[in-house]
Amino acid sequence: MVKAPVSDRDPLHDRGTFAGLCNLTGAVRPVPDVALGAAFAKGPTWRLIFYANLPFCVLAGFMLKFCLRLSRPSKSVDLSY
Repeated sequence: MVKAPVSDRDPLHDRGTFAGLCNLTGAVRPVPDVALGAAFAKGPTWRLIFYANLPFCVLAGFMLKFCLRLSRPSKSVDLSY
């Protein structure tokens, strides 16, 4: 799902880099996920897990706001049928 919007947004020569970064994330992510999941399953409640994820969600929101380059259409589109 992540790669679909990139095919419309990024030029062809940048798509390989983005695909490599997505694949790297998928390869590295399971290692800390298992360790953190086991540590959180032992004792903390769901509130601690929520508060631990909150800074990452805020960081992701700021990164989307300031790093995502979206082009705006130059003319309006009529969607009436």
